[in-house]
This record gives sequence, C-alpha cells and structure tokens, in this order.
Amino acid sequence: MIPRAAQTPASGVIVSESRKIDLGTHALRVREVGSGADAFVCLHGFLDDASVWSGVADALADAGRVVLVQQRGQGDSTAPEGPCSLDDLATDVVRMLDALGIERAVLVGHALGALVAAKAALAAPARVRGLVLVAPFSELDTRAAGEWRHVVRAGEVNKLQGLARAVFGPTSTRQIDGDGIALTEIARALHALGRAPVTPQLGAIACPTTVLVGESDAVGATAGRIVAGAIPGARLEVVSQQGADLHVRAADAVAGAARAVAR
Repeated sequence: MIPRAAQTPASGVIVSESRKIDLGTHALRVREVGSGADAFVCLHGFLDDASVWSGVADALADAGRVVLVQQRGQGDSTAPEGPCSLDDLATDVVRMLDALGIERAVLVGHALGALVAAKAALAAPARVRGLVLVAPFSELDTRAAGEWRHVVRAGEVNKLQGLARAVFGPTSTRQIDGDGIALTEIARALHALGRAPVTPQLGAIACPTTVLVGESDAVGATAGRIVAGAIPGARLEVVSQQGADLHVRAADAVAGAARAVAR
C-alpha cells in the first residue's frame, strides 16, 4: 500500500509517489511520502516489502521526506545475476540516495533492513545522519545458522515457495512476490553471519543510533542488545507489549525514535 496523501498544517498537502529507481544493473521500487529538509529511508526485512512501513511513513510525513525502499529481489525490484552480499545491499542504499538527490538521511531498518542500514553507515558515514534499528541482528549462533542454512536450501530447491515455507512454516499460505533466485542469494549472505559476524565492525559506527526491540521478542531482544552494545553511544529501547513486528504495531514509537536521532 502506498501511504495515503494527508493534510498537515505545516506544509500543506503531503506528496505521495511510487517509482522505480534505475541503478544500472538493476532497479528498485521506492515509495515516497512527505516533504522537507529531513530525509528518512525505511528498509524492510527478509521476504517483507515496503508496505510494512506505511504506519511509520504516515507518522513521519510531517517531519520530512520519507522513502520506503523495496529492496532488490523483492516485489518488482530487480536484482543482478550472481551472489549478493550485505555490502551490495548497503551500496544499493547509497546509490539510491544519489539518484534521489538526498545528501544525508536517517536510515530506519527492520531485521535484515537494520543490518543493511548499519552496513550503509559503515560504508558511507557522511551520508547517514542517524540509525533506527528495529529488531536488529549482527551474528548467528549455531542454531540460527542452521535455520538459515535450511532457508537457503529451500530456496535453492523451490525458489519463492520454498523460501516462504522455510521462513513462515510448512503450512503457511502466505504469498511472497519477487525473484526467488535473488532472494536465495540474500538468504545465503545472512547464513554467512554464522561464520563471519558483523558485530566486530559495528564499533566504527559514529552516528546517533537507537535500537528498538519488542518486550515479548526474547530472541530479538537478545540480538538487539548485542547490536546496541557494539555501537558506541547507541541507545537501547525496549517497547512494552510488542514483538518483532513493532514497526507495524507500534509505528509511533519507531517514528518517534527517527525524529529523535534526526535532531
């Protein structure tokens, strides 16, 4: 869903637009809402899409320009052939900022999107004003690495259907849209966190950072604490009565954190 147009006393009608951004080797669908000097870029998790940020976009639209990114391989965002690393996904973000004429932005990411946001802050610190990392993770224990290996194998065998069943359960009827081969490569990059965690790199992040985790998301809260502890000066916020999808169910809390790091 593209965030609805709304009316704000400060800036008049809020603009809502969806378009494809050509990055040369592939193209990303982006949806924009709001206007102003501040920019907020929202990055979804694995097998999700930009629509999960609709509530956050509505809550931020009076604060500036909000860009909802459909990451490569998801929906009608395309992907180049071959392997995909987390650094490649971070490069997508920086190139997209270039294409949109955005000099600096607050990056707001959930799960995979949070990891991509952190990697973008490491790759191009001058372009990232702040980070809001929702249910982030930066490493995998043996159990989690095994689960991601299962996801990779399911994608290799049955592409989109295999990925969906591996992530959402064998009886799930949830449908996902995208490039099964490209998404399997992203799953492979996540599986690699078991042997090559990103945690040791996070100490080089210098921008204001807030890590948000849901009170009832025990696994996510543990992973989030690891991330927050590795980033100098990061603030950890535990949102009561919420799970891993607090960006959907507690959009105001996420939007408030984004406003705070933009100050």
